[in-house]
Amino acid sequence: MSPLKHLERLIATKLPWLAAHGLCLKKHGDLIETLIAGTSEMLKRLQARFGDEVYRITERANFELGQALGERMKREYGLGGTVKDGLTLIQMEIIPFGIQMRVLLETDDEVTFEKTRCPMFDAFRRQGVDYCDLICMSAARGALATLSPSLRLDLTRRPGEGHYCQKRLHRVLSA
Repeated sequence: MSPLKHLERLIATKLPWLAAHGLCLKKHGDLIETLIAGTSEMLKRLQARFGDEVYRITERANFELGQALGERMKREYGLGGTVKDGLTLIQMEIIPFGIQMRVLLETDDEVTFEKTRCPMFDAFRRQGVDYCDLICMSAARGALATLSPSLRLDLTRRPGEGHYCQKRLHRVLSA
């Protein structure tokens, strides 16, 4: 069974239980946004006190968290080093955050996609910061690095007023 089908089945079987026990997606989304807003505020205050080294440490920590997630998904779902597996990993990684995306272009060697909903960026914008590279991109790059060192994720359009980010996942040939 594909990882996405497994996740869909898990959601279909567990969501009724979660709803019956008082957890609804609206509350879950609010919790995620509250956590992100708190993280943003904490990073702003730490940077003001300790300087830009806070950002480098945070970026590295998120990369390492992404690596741990990538290793787990690789092991549990049998993901390999293809661009398609990289896309599957990204699609699964964003679900808990309420992020939605659409694929614009997909070939064997590259995928271009854009986010159509991103509570993370919405929370960043309300805080007056843009931590997309620091948190989102570093975690995704860490996860992808566990699948294959030749997979690259590039930000092709930064999020802004009226739109979210656009990214390109592709394979880089080694020299």
